[in-house]
Amino acid sequence: MAVIKVTQPHAGCSVSQRRDGVNLAGEATLVYQVEFDSDETMAGKQSLALTASGGGVTVPNYGDTHPWGPEWFVVDKKARPGIGPLSWFVDVTYRYQQNPLERFAEVKWDTVEESAIVENDIDGQPVANSAGEPFDPPPREMATDLVGRITYAAATYDPLIVADYTNAVNNDNIQIDRANFPAYVIKINKWTFTPAYWGNVLYYEVYLEIHIRLAYKPGTTNLYGWQRQQLNQGFFYRDAQLKKRRILEKNLPENFGIDLTTLPNNGENPIDSPVLLDSVGNTLMPGAPPVFLYFKTKKQRSFNIFQLRWRT
Repeated sequence: MAVIKVTQPHAGCSVSQRRDGVNLAGEATLVYQVEFDSDETMAGKQSLALTASGGGVTVPNYGDTHPWGPEWFVVDKKARPGIGPLSWFVDVTYRYQQNPLERFAEVKWDTVEESAIVENDIDGQPVANSAGEPFDPPPREMATDLVGRITYAAATYDPLIVADYTNAVNNDNIQIDRANFPAYVIKINKWTFTPAYWGNVLYYEVYLEIHIRLAYKPGTTNLYGWQRQQLNQGFFYRDAQLKKRRILEKNLPENFGIDLTTLPNNGENPIDSPVLLDSVGNTLMPGAPPVFLYFKTKKQRSFNIFQLRWRT
């Protein structure tokens, strides 16, 4: 009960190669003919065919390389009855796999809409009612973010780093494909690792989803990205000693220089709705452009950790 010999006929062999995105892919098939002695059962032939060895020829194992191609690996083997009851054929499929760590990263671009608070119009003016008061609740509209879905390969995986980077933003300039982005405009939305093999070497297929917020400061070409934008307004101001004081009606710019006795309580009443403030915390002079404040509320991380290679 044994294998008598293993040979390699030419019939049934094939090879193909194609471009898969920015990388190459392909498959090749070698056929092995396994001869059994007359006492071998059908179940025995099925069991032995895929790993048969005889006459100096052995059916390759999974992960073995092709004789003429170090980047072609065995990924599939199928055994089938041959000519006569003592002969079986084994079709061995090799797949071309470029070293995944040498592959270029790939990105697919898309957009996504998210609900966002609207504080200024396209001219940079505050969104307010006819009396200059902000709406409560503030209006919202759909904002469009650019989405990049990146695939690449990595040699290692650290779940603690993945957890730390999720929802983090870039703290420096970074190149994505052929575009460059400044700090604080890219947020990590998803980062997943799937184990795979290159031959017999374990590596990870990585999916990285980034959301890019191309939001500009009103009236400028400066991006503020994922920073929180707030209209500078309130009920208090800072005096010459930088102490915070309640804004009274007499402190309003439109009341400067008038006879305070014409105001209720000589202008000593506190204001009952917020007013615009300047950059140092004083009430904003009439006609001056509104001031917006920006706050970094998301954790920042260096995106150099990804070490993405892009095709030029």
